[in-house]
Amino acid sequence: MEDVMHLMCAARGCPNRWTVDAGDGHLCSRHAWKPAKDWPSITEDIKAAPAQTMSAVEYRKVSDEEKLAILRKVEEMFSHSNPKRWAHALKEREARGERLTPYQKSAWKEVLGVRE
Repeated sequence: MEDVMHLMCAARGCPNRWTVDAGDGHLCSRHAWKPAKDWPSITEDIKAAPAQTMSAVEYRKVSDEEKLAILRKVEEMFSHSNPKRWAHALKEREARGERLTPYQKSAWKEVLGVRE
């Protein structure tokens, strides 16, 4: 139980986990932006509202094929085989006639060592 308590909102009796640390302690977003004098009534409102917990969300089983597709995307995103791949992709986009922002143009040129 103590392991979970450090995850809870610091407002007395609040059933929410903390999500904001704005200097007044770890608070849920409902308490964090309101004065401490209003916290008791906010807590009561939270407790009176119907529970919106993770168990209320419907989940579906992800197929092995979907998992592999996700894994491939993640591997592609974090591939270190060519850290300049993004610059090459921007260069190719510009070569195909796509309009890039001035920042995109200067970024790929700088990374690939292209001098004008």
